[in-house]
Amino acid sequence: MPDSPLHSGPAVSLRTRWEALAAQPHFPWLAAGVWFALNLLQASLTELFHDEAYYWFYSSRMAWAYAEHAPMIAWMIRLGGYLLPGEAGVRLFPVLMGATTVGLLIRETAPAQRGLMTVLIGAGFLTHLGGFFAAPDAPMACFAVAFLVLWRRYLERDDWRLALLTGIAVAALLYSKYHGAMVLFFAFWGWPGVVRRRSFWLLAGLALLLLTPLLLALVEQQFETFRFHLTGRIRKPNDGSFTINYLTNQPLVAGLLTGWLVLMAAFRRRPHDRFERSLRWILFGVLGFLFLVSLNTWVEANWSAAITAPLLWLAVAWLADRPSWQAWAYRLALPGIGLMLIFRAYLMVDFIPPLTKIRNEVHGWDIWAQQMKDMAGDRPLLFDNAYKYPAKYAFYAGGVGANLSNFFYHPTQYDAWGVQDSFEGDTVLYVTRTALEQMDTVQAVTGNFYYREVPNFQSYQQIRVKVLDPMPLEWVQDSVRRLSLRIYNDYAHPVDFGRVPERPASLTCNFFRRGKWVSFSSFPLDAYTLQDSLTITMPVPVKVAETGAYQIVFGIKSGWLGGWQNSAFLDVQVRAPGPEP
Repeated sequence: MPDSPLHSGPAVSLRTRWEALAAQPHFPWLAAGVWFALNLLQASLTELFHDEAYYWFYSSRMAWAYAEHAPMIAWMIRLGGYLLPGEAGVRLFPVLMGATTVGLLIRETAPAQRGLMTVLIGAGFLTHLGGFFAAPDAPMACFAVAFLVLWRRYLERDDWRLALLTGIAVAALLYSKYHGAMVLFFAFWGWPGVVRRRSFWLLAGLALLLLTPLLLALVEQQFETFRFHLTGRIRKPNDGSFTINYLTNQPLVAGLLTGWLVLMAAFRRRPHDRFERSLRWILFGVLGFLFLVSLNTWVEANWSAAITAPLLWLAVAWLADRPSWQAWAYRLALPGIGLMLIFRAYLMVDFIPPLTKIRNEVHGWDIWAQQMKDMAGDRPLLFDNAYKYPAKYAFYAGGVGANLSNFFYHPTQYDAWGVQDSFEGDTVLYVTRTALEQMDTVQAVTGNFYYREVPNFQSYQQIRVKVLDPMPLEWVQDSVRRLSLRIYNDYAHPVDFGRVPERPASLTCNFFRRGKWVSFSSFPLDAYTLQDSLTITMPVPVKVAETGAYQIVFGIKSGWLGGWQNSAFLDVQVRAPGPEP
């Protein structure tokens, strides 16, 4: 269908006036100011999301690296807390970052297309949520745009000052979120000839120098966050749902109603210079890489936030000389903006009936925290497999808590800092969302929670178990495998596994198949006292219904409590009885 201008009438006049306003030199920063004010209001009147409370917990201790994320978000939250109280302080610098991102996105767009860029930003789901959400994506998006702005100028002009500024942006991007490495890799790949410039090595050297504390912290942590994502979790079967979820999410996060058009326009834009070639490499490279990741594991919708700038710049460039497609962009963007404003209003005011709520993270948690505080008194709370609850409990009620991560979950910053270890010998309350035997109930405003008192609490979170048998492991179905295990003590004191007779310690070997727990065996430890390390031989019955691939993981239980995850997941191949094939 040939391109044609919008039909005549008042709509044309309104759009013309809007685009004339947007073409003014100061409009990008005017838009950024409006975005800042809107999001600061939102930040002040919206309760913290679960992840935001967790990042606030990060900020209680300054560090160069954290268990799951780079440190920038914690630094920003800490600084914001000095300037503003409550939720506004947590979100102050993410709001500032979001406004800067919007200003740069519009400023780097041709004046005639700034009106279109602005409405596409306003129609984007991630741009709205990222405008006030205190998460690593906020600084990552901002520094990704800053890097690309500098990269554009550096590609045009070989200048050592631009190289230095770009090197600083590279470091800031990686201090924000490790996903930023994808932006850097594909940007450089868009023009590999840049390595012939002497100033490029100044850029790289400065970035590496600035990143040295982060790299040293990751080495000290033994790259725990990367090891977890690669080998530290239950491997679920690939039934296609991860990939389907990833593919269906991308148009929604790109724009509630405009996403399909924005993606189509960006894909169809042919690069006109080195910079656009870099943008195209980033767009296709990041989306392609995440597609490959989705073949094996879950991909969060916000992981593609790194492509926001390339996506919008390329899309607007393609739409620039196609009036009919621009008309569709406006038609879809305006109702999309309206829907996002309704969504924003709901985050501030709970006007949706309870039966229609799918996931409530921002209503009633301040009341919940006080209810838990009234129940707990001065006893610490130990939440089962949930980093979000102790963080919100601390933020809204000043309560003391931690999470207990077992092999159905993953290690968190609470584990890295050994928060639960500080409860040793105390009476704690173990809290879960699942009703178990001998548990009391708290009918909280956010739903029922169940708890049980744990006197004389003993933590085994810092115990590590390593299999000494040669790898890979191949076992025979219905046999008993005798495993040589080395148990290491990372505490600064000996661990007496028999110290709490009413909850004797035992080591469990747990079998998982296709992501589901299928069986376990147990070995008593209460006769042992662990100094630095000890070696045991544990009989493991291979009682599984099917042959094939399994994962095993070792965890220590304390009577009914636990168990902790004390080893990595290991692959085991179980074959049928009989001679080896």
